Amino acid sequence: MKGKVHLMLQSKGGVGKSFVCTMLAQYQMSKGATPLCIDTDPVNGTFHGYRALNVVNTEVLEGKEIIPRKFDQLLDLIRRNDDGTDVIIDTGPSTFLPISHYLLSHDIPGLFQELGYELVVHSVVVGGPAMAETLAGFTRLTEDFPRETTFVIWLNPFLGPVERNGADFEDLTEYQALRHRVTGIVRIPEYSSFFEQDLADMLQMRLTFDETLKSGLFWLLNLQRLVMIKRELFGLIDSARILSPATANNKTGRIMSEDRNLQPIIDSIAKKYHIILKPDDPIMVALAANEAILDRYEESTRNALVQFGSKIEGISDQLISESKTTASKVLQVAAEDGKEHILEVAGEAGERIKKILDGGIKEGEKLYKAVRWERWICLSATVLSMAFALLVFLMTRR
Repeated sequence: MKGKVHLMLQSKGGVGKSFVCTMLAQYQMSKGATPLCIDTDPVNGTFHGYRALNVVNTEVLEGKEIIPRKFDQLLDLIRRNDDGTDVIIDTGPSTFLPISHYLLSHDIPGLFQELGYELVVHSVVVGGPAMAETLAGFTRLTEDFPRETTFVIWLNPFLGPVERNGADFEDLTEYQALRHRVTGIVRIPEYSSFFEQDLADMLQMRLTFDETLKSGLFWLLNLQRLVMIKRELFGLIDSARILSPATANNKTGRIMSEDRNLQPIIDSIAKKYHIILKPDDPIMVALAANEAILDRYEESTRNALVQFGSKIEGISDQLISESKTTASKVLQVAAEDGKEHILEVAGEAGERIKKILDGGIKEGEKLYKAVRWERWICLSATVLSMAFALLVFLMTRR
């Protein structure tokens, strides 16, 4: 598979379709991907207004009819997108019926599959008076599109809670009848007035989160609220794995193919916790890789103790110094950037600590004096550093 074609379809206007597309595009860019973004809305073109997303504006509609030549150009854009990135297509309410009919009458879902793409159809369901109409629009999509089509629902409380008579959306009879067709649900949070106004201001200016942070147009507290919104939204999107960039899945596959020893570890984890795991699950790969690193660290430590006996104090001192530096940098970043890069700093520090360990083992003959407690000093210093980093992170969230 090359990637996924994310197609936004909903017959109701003003429910947040373009908002969802911009969030999905920014989320994928935060993962290092560069999705091909396409806007087909001939009326508003909101998605196209985000310059940072490099959205291609393709008006495929003339009146109420699809222009075959224009639609062929759109398909050709997707065909030539051979770098493995995903495609995100926004549509307007006026294009809902024509595009749906054209896709199905020409078996475009089958064509996407032949091109190596997985079609993911997105639909927004809102609360309030428009809930019945948006839910009916989604129901129609499930009736018209092939059974193998992947569907993702976005629940938007902008016009009111997405519930009926106190029952959550997932408990409604309409959803229960269609739940087998739904691969993922993203429930957009309901924000307080301050958060909602900051988000509305950013959207009105057609700015991405990254652009907003660098724009100088918002006060510090406004930026803090937007950072919190971004973190929460991206976390919700991340929980729906179907929305992860295809390049991330490809990277997972490469990790698995390059390190064949991870599979036995995954099998061991599955057996230990009595769970069923997929070999290409990114979380499982991370867990397995972590187990492998711990095993290698233990083995390296044993070898170092055997080979160099009393010559480990130097690396302990170096690790303690690095841990103090890490804590200092975490505190500095928390104060200056409001937690935005704390995890990055911690990750970089972890890499440096790992290099010190590797270098210490290779240059063991240069190390001196060791007592039996050195290894515990190393581990204690690292644990204290990470605990301090977590404490600072929690304090800055308040």
